[in-house]
Amino acid sequence: MTVSKTDHRHPLKRLFQAHVEGPFKHRLATLARARSKAEFICVTGSSGKSTTATLLAHILAAHGPTTCQVLANSLPAIQRSLRRMPSTTRYAVFETGIFHQGDMDALSRLARPTVGIVTLVNTEHYSSFRGREGVATEKGKLVEAILPGGFAVLNADDDLVASMAGRTTERVVTLARHAPALYRVRAGFPSASEGLLVEIEGPRGRLSMQTRFLADHFWLSCAAAAVTALELGVPPSVVTDRIERFAGVHERFSLYETKSGPRFVLDTAKAPWDTLFLSFDAFARLDGGYKRIVLGQISDYPGNPKPKYRDAFRRALSCSDQVIFVGENAHRSSASEEEIASGRFKSFATVEQATAYLRQDATDRDLILLKGSRNLHLDRIALAWDHDVNCWNDHCGYSGNCTTCGLHEYPFQDHARIRKEQRRWPRRGRGSGT
Repeated sequence: MTVSKTDHRHPLKRLFQAHVEGPFKHRLATLARARSKAEFICVTGSSGKSTTATLLAHILAAHGPTTCQVLANSLPAIQRSLRRMPSTTRYAVFETGIFHQGDMDALSRLARPTVGIVTLVNTEHYSSFRGREGVATEKGKLVEAILPGGFAVLNADDDLVASMAGRTTERVVTLARHAPALYRVRAGFPSASEGLLVEIEGPRGRLSMQTRFLADHFWLSCAAAAVTALELGVPPSVVTDRIERFAGVHERFSLYETKSGPRFVLDTAKAPWDTLFLSFDAFARLDGGYKRIVLGQISDYPGNPKPKYRDAFRRALSCSDQVIFVGENAHRSSASEEEIASGRFKSFATVEQATAYLRQDATDRDLILLKGSRNLHLDRIALAWDHDVNCWNDHCGYSGNCTTCGLHEYPFQDHARIRKEQRRWPRRGRGSGT
């Protein structure tokens, strides 16, 4: 289900913002970029860009003043970050996302990257790009935009990313686990109770990092951030220390510990079909008692949804003791009568219903993976163990997570009033002199 937001702005205000305020803000951002002497590092890819950008900024912050813009990765977000960026910034790390053809042109013209990182290419925003090749064409424009003297960091294990080396005359730095590359990467888990061990060997030396990542697919973000930092002159000892201290990104296969209930693994930022099974397989490796997988909406696939949800159910069931489908596709699992009768499969129309069931059935020995696109806000299931969640609208239209929203303890129908009051009170405070 697609939620369309009604624009309640006055028509004159819309015109003013589109033709006066918007261009003015863009001009300010352009001037800020022109004045800055920072290294501008842009990260793109179908997966892993948020973690890569956040981890890289975490490393660089130990080497100099750093600005980071992640999660909100569209043109307005980067404009805002540029306008607010301190003049002392040495490194600016931007996550750059695309939704339509031409998006990367505007982003790269504004950011003018000295370093471009591309993680991997999968099928995303299918209606706009019609497959991996269309995505690669658009994301490769970032590599074309790298300024003279800069460099690209490319994942050589991805054929379409590796081919982007031919789209720039600047230096290209490659990394890979399997393909020939400048930096060779090895990754694995020493034991079921330890995080991902990543080893990198290349012209800047050899690094061995015991990370806190819970899934194997984080090798790419870890390696891309480490290699970029090394190429920017950060000492290997600093890179290793910062990566080993990094706690991860919320909702990217991150552990959420409740005070008196089960443990959750939150992977609710997105659920593209191409990488869905990576989460299930990573969950199967984790130590836990009774394991459950809660699956919401899957995204970024062409054609009939039924075989996708059927195959997702089969794979999830092989990695857990119970699978729970939530939302309007809950009936597409093709679960057998035996699987339903035994309780290995449950389905619920709403997140509130699924939460009520788990509150009654789950124990503190359970380990529960919450996986789905953000539109359903499955993170409320975990929040409900320690918070009084009263917002159960499954189609609120908010693009962030419930923690960022901060209004999950209030009914959805009260949100507009509360936000209006939040905007009004600061003005009252300034006007009264308090």
